[in-house]
Amino acid sequence: NFNGFAVNGTYWKGGVWRGAGDKDFVAKWQANTYTVIYNANGGTGSMNDQPMRYDQTADLTANNFTRAGYTFAGWYYEADFVTPVSWDREMPSMNFTLYAKWTANNYKITFNAGEGTATGSSLDVTYDKALGALPTATRANYIFTGWYTASSGGTQYTADTVYKSTSNITLYAHWQIKATIASSNVTITNKTTTYNGSSVTLAMSNNLGLDMSSFTVEYKRQGLDRSWSTDLPVNAGTYDVRVKRSEDGQHLAFEHVYTAKLVINKKARTVNPDLLIVEQ
Repeated sequence: NFNGFAVNGTYWKGGVWRGAGDKDFVAKWQANTYTVIYNANGGTGSMNDQPMRYDQTADLTANNFTRAGYTFAGWYYEADFVTPVSWDREMPSMNFTLYAKWTANNYKITFNAGEGTATGSSLDVTYDKALGALPTATRANYIFTGWYTASSGGTQYTADTVYKSTSNITLYAHWQIKATIASSNVTITNKTTTYNGSSVTLAMSNNLGLDMSSFTVEYKRQGLDRSWSTDLPVNAGTYDVRVKRSEDGQHLAFEHVYTAKLVINKKARTVNPDLLIVEQ
């Protein structure tokens, strides 16, 4: 801006010049003041705009914004971070805005499986990002139900959970005991029949909705057989039935002996008296 004239270095306020002789009137100029505006760009806090004179060289105000889970990564001239600010120049002849850039922090999750075993002990994660695949865990007689922020209760973390903690954390495995199959859950219908040379099948079912093919069924005649057999009964006798099922992802192992569930009677023999030989 034009700021008047100076005569021999003295500011002249204008009016009638009454001095003798020629004088040099030197125009005086004052640099305009422009403003640097600081944009938090997702951060919090406040920073005053910074006035600076045109052609003035001065340091930018130190960043005072913060953002949870992020580290300040410098000022940019654009909100999409095309041109970083390298402040080694004089103030231009305009107001302008500087945008804060933030870099998400990295953290570590530690996994505590308790009495179980996990496929991994830790995971590096990034703030505001989904966790991705998590370790699995196993424990004899228990079902793994997920990773939680507390050993009891807490919040469950899954692969889709977006990390929002501003520190490292520990996740704890939660467990549910597998279901027990009781002998009363399996029903075998008693059967009595007569030997006819063919194998005999017993009607069996369970009230747990389990496929009966997942059970192993064995037979043994009381007082006659030494070992159990998966072959269907054929010969006469009273049969005990042993039903077994291996442990799986939902149920504990099962084994029970059901006594005298099948009776195969001997076939009656008819004697023809005409074929008898009587010794005298």
